[in-house]
Amino acid sequence: MKQGGALSYLLLTKLKNRVKSFLKSPGKLIYLIIVVLLLGLVFFSGNMGGIPVEGYRPQAEVTAMVTALYAVMFFLLVYGGFSNGGSFFNMPDVNLIFPAPLKPQHALLYGLCQQMGTSLMVGVFLLFQYSWMHQVYGVTAAQLVVILLGYAVTVFLGQTVALVLYASTSGDEQKRRIAQGVFFAVLFLAAAWVVFSALNAPEGLLSGAVAAANSLPLHLLPLAGWMSWAAYGALTGNLLALAAGIVLSAAGLVLVVLFMTRTHTDFYEDVLKSAETVQSAITARKEGMMTEAAPRNVKVGKRGVRKGWGASVFFHKHMLEDRRGRVFLFSPVDLVFILITIGFGLFAGRAIAEDTAVGSVISVFAVSVYMQIFSTLKGSMNKELTKPYLYLVPEPPFRKLLYFVAEGLPAAVLEAVVIFLPLCIILDWPVVLSAVLMVGRVTYSVLFTAANLAVERIWGGSGSRMIVMLLYIAIVLVMVAPGVLLAVVLTLAAALPLVSGLLILAAVNVAVSLFVIFLCRNMLEVAELNQQ
Repeated sequence: MKQGGALSYLLLTKLKNRVKSFLKSPGKLIYLIIVVLLLGLVFFSGNMGGIPVEGYRPQAEVTAMVTALYAVMFFLLVYGGFSNGGSFFNMPDVNLIFPAPLKPQHALLYGLCQQMGTSLMVGVFLLFQYSWMHQVYGVTAAQLVVILLGYAVTVFLGQTVALVLYASTSGDEQKRRIAQGVFFAVLFLAAAWVVFSALNAPEGLLSGAVAAANSLPLHLLPLAGWMSWAAYGALTGNLLALAAGIVLSAAGLVLVVLFMTRTHTDFYEDVLKSAETVQSAITARKEGMMTEAAPRNVKVGKRGVRKGWGASVFFHKHMLEDRRGRVFLFSPVDLVFILITIGFGLFAGRAIAEDTAVGSVISVFAVSVYMQIFSTLKGSMNKELTKPYLYLVPEPPFRKLLYFVAEGLPAAVLEAVVIFLPLCIILDWPVVLSAVLMVGRVTYSVLFTAANLAVERIWGGSGSRMIVMLLYIAIVLVMVAPGVLLAVVLTLAAALPLVSGLLILAAVNVAVSLFVIFLCRNMLEVAELNQQ
């Protein structure tokens, strides 16, 4: 069998087996059905409302947000190529393909094809934005699919460039510095152009930024700008822009792959390292092991925790670990979600009139809370529950759980300030309203963390990830319902202002969270409960 035929057979067989695994696994099948139903609900609710009285907002704002999303994701992925690169392969691929008599170019092409499907799945969350995008901008389902495809291709291109950068510069410090210099120069010029255009726009700061994002200089950014140009053409019907973006993006991908293959860049080393790291983490998770891979670059600074006493030591320990492990103030994923929320708030929350302000503010707040679910799931609590010293500290279990939940408060407060402070300034929201929105979002962080704790208490550390996610969603819905219902009923019955309703919502969230944590207090009395 020819090399291309063998790799095609392997790729199709993996796809077929993945489909079979969904059909034969009840947890995965139920999860898939629920996701499809939720998508149907999103599309149904988005089509419920007619055209707004004031009309749809300019679609130029949509293309500007698309450009910002593509650029941020691409540059964050490429920046990772200076430190850890990336891999399109897992350990079964490494064990099967690398020893086979295949050309490296064919193996790379197989990895690229496989990664394209993964990149497409990463952007599925964009489909859940249909409701507000259709109601505010009149975005159709076909246009949203175009945005999703462009996002998937952008992620794919970013991962490809990151792999090439790492393989080309990891062994040469001078090359790495030159590449970093070019990278930051391009990033600085793009940011300077947007800021300059926004400050000098006669129609206002926001309109100037939108015009700059849709301008030719931004669309000429390598790969990310080209893909945003193609999306701009597809959304606006500009066939010239669509063709130019697609041709430039395809040519860029071909040049990157040719550079790697023609210069005999050794990407196998990076692939092996990344695949081994991922496989070790998966194996440790399945076997309930307490070991975990250390970060590649750790900022040590002072040694020791040096703060806290008793149960509070866990809080300071987690703060120290977060500070040492991160490179930026926010992780790339959190930064993308923050930018999406701010972008939605800037465009959808500009209605300041008395009859529309309430709906706009609630929509922005709901989107910010929805985005927060994904960042809350990444805390240190789950891995700490498998470590023995947590159970040996002579403190009441309830107090230790409270400090575990408090771990996410600083990050939640910082995210809330970063999101709502710019919205308060630009949209001229009242200061009191903005402060209450920050408090409400922080209480949801506590609620989501308490829900995660309840999942660990009920399910333990084993089981299908799909079933665990379904259980988490169900618990979150049950915990969120009392606050929403009570706030809506009291606000409508007593004709309370929006600030009072949000304060009621925050208070109920805190009460429900503390109650759930109290119910889970005995999970730290027996270590075996969390090491199944």
